[in-house]
Amino acid sequence: GKNISHVSTYETDIEKKMTLLRGIDNTMQQTRDLLKSMEIEVRGQEHPPTKKSMAEKTQQFKKTLAALTADYAAAKLSTEREALHGDNCDEATVEQRDRLMASTDRLGKGTDRIRRAQEVLADTESTAMEICHELDRSREKIDSAHLRIHQVRDLTDSARRLIRNMSKREVQQKLVLAFTATLILAAIGVTIYLLVEHSDSRRLEEAPFFASTKSTQKRLRWRS
Repeated sequence: GKNISHVSTYETDIEKKMTLLRGIDNTMQQTRDLLKSMEIEVRGQEHPPTKKSMAEKTQQFKKTLAALTADYAAAKLSTEREALHGDNCDEATVEQRDRLMASTDRLGKGTDRIRRAQEVLADTESTAMEICHELDRSREKIDSAHLRIHQVRDLTDSARRLIRNMSKREVQQKLVLAFTATLILAAIGVTIYLLVEHSDSRRLEEAPFFASTKSTQKRLRWRS
């Protein structure tokens, strides 16, 4: 704020020092609020590498703020003592003012770093969220692919069972055809056998008749 950016314009007046200290106190409170926001963002981060990086930066800024808080407390205590005991030593007053200005400068730089880090963390969080969404979409695609694979596998198993059943049915049909053909051939064989046997029997029955007929004809010729 203005108090930090115009530190060099302050004189050794106690009232102005106190005003400067109050400005520093407000700035430090804002810094603490920023750090709390950063800690909340770190806890809500789900991407492990990003969460680790954010946690390390947040811890570093907390250490910086702790050091600045110690400097601020020392400067505030010194100023309060000066206000109580009066300005007895100009050199000591100048030294205290220099320390206060140095602490204020460090606090301002630390606050700027924290704000920049918060912006980086916000960008990192946005990128991490996009990565998480992309991972979710990829996971959905993988699950869909697995489902299709299972469906294809089920269809393949059904086709295999159908082919096996058809093969069994084909084998059964071939066996039935072979058995039927065997029966037909056997029936034909029996029929031929019976026909041959019947023909031989008729020849045997007709042979004596033909022999007697020829003998009778010979006798008739002799008598004539």
